[in-house]
Amino acid sequence: ERSDGSGLLRELGVEPHRFLLYIGRLEGVKHPDDIVRVFAKVRTFGYDIKLIMAGDGSLLEKLSEQARELGVENHTIFCGNKDQEWLISIIPLAAVVLSPHTGLALLEVALGESPIVAYDVDWQNELVESGLTGELVPHHAWEEMADGGDRFLADSSYARSMGEAVR
Repeated sequence: ERSDGSGLLRELGVEPHRFLLYIGRLEGVKHPDDIVRVFAKVRTFGYDIKLIMAGDGSLLEKLSEQARELGVENHTIFCGNKDQEWLISIIPLAAVVLSPHTGLALLEVALGESPIVAYDVDWQNELVESGLTGELVPHHAWEEMADGGDRFLADSSYARSMGEAVR
């Protein structure tokens, strides 16, 4: 059982199922810069969505500048570190979760039945299999990650089925 995170999203100016979600440290090893690029590309497909980046780290200023340079600063929300309750409340409301290199939070995403686009790195391919439990793309293939996000955004029944399958 999870509490409804709609109120938490309203505080951020975000509507349920109208945002991409990244959960992780804002450090180079986690590749959050790829997520900003992915988001900018997905917006070029015509989707009126936002990006929530939940986490903190040394790259915050660099990522904010990158979002500005790519023209997505008004649609990108750096909400900082959030506790487990906050995260599990909003995860089921994400249109897509982007996972370049996520730790245990990826298991919470799966339990929340959110569609996942993940890099094939570390253990992520044990959870995410393209067309079976989400979309798995090669490591650092951010353009392919954007295409995977587009697949989910364009086909909500496919997104739902992948979310259910990953759970």
